[in-house]
Amino acid sequence: MFWLQKSVSYSSFLTELLIIFCNDHTILFHMSIEIQHHIHIYFSDATESTAKDVYQKLQQHPNVLSVGRFHPKPVGPHPVRQFQIMVKPDILEDFLLWLDTIRNGLDVFIHPLIDDDLLAHTKLVRWLGNPHTLNLDRL
Repeated sequence: MFWLQKSVSYSSFLTELLIIFCNDHTILFHMSIEIQHHIHIYFSDATESTAKDVYQKLQQHPNVLSVGRFHPKPVGPHPVRQFQIMVKPDILEDFLLWLDTIRNGLDVFIHPLIDDDLLAHTKLVRWLGNPHTLNLDRL
């Protein structure tokens, strides 16, 4: 039997795995792993200059692993223009607190990188600012 259980405190972004094998006796494994996340900064034509300022700050942050390109139009499930960043998983919570102070009203979509894209883009999402309706048929 195998199942995935969200941690009690999802804000920690830890996923707990509980694996039980039953034969003559039960072996119980309990592990906590940190999951990588995509962080998407949403912007429009009207907020592009603000987004560029945030983009420059993100490029210089020591814990940012990558900063993607500015998309000239909406791509994938994202309903507006955006760029994507990735940070070290162990500092995600502190990073999001910092990002919230410099995003200047831009909306931010955060989702885990897991095998189930639909789950990652629906039930396991977080937002800084206003949530947007995603185009889930484009996952």
